Amino acid sequence: TDAEQQALSEHAGSLQELAARGICVVAGPCLDAGLGVAVFDGWSVDEVVRHLAEDAAMGVAGSVDAGVRAVRVAFARAPSAAGPGRRPRQAGVG
Repeated sequence: TDAEQQALSEHAGSLQELAARGICVVAGPCLDAGLGVAVFDGWSVDEVVRHLAEDAAMGVAGSVDAGVRAVRVAFARAPSAAGPGRRPRQAGVG
């Protein structure tokens, strides 16, 4: 519906703004399900839950399973040689 499209647009805009501030590390829709994943840095679990509760997309969608978990990073990949904002070339892709 138009209301859902507007809410999703606002949701994406909010995540883009949080990414620009360095709070949202990565976010996007899952390719095999009607949901998305976001990783936040610098906010407590309570702050993330509060943000999701105020997110218009969550309200329009109705019952959304917005699971929030704190994670201790044990491993992380090195920065991409492709540079910021660039995707490294995938093996087997021309």
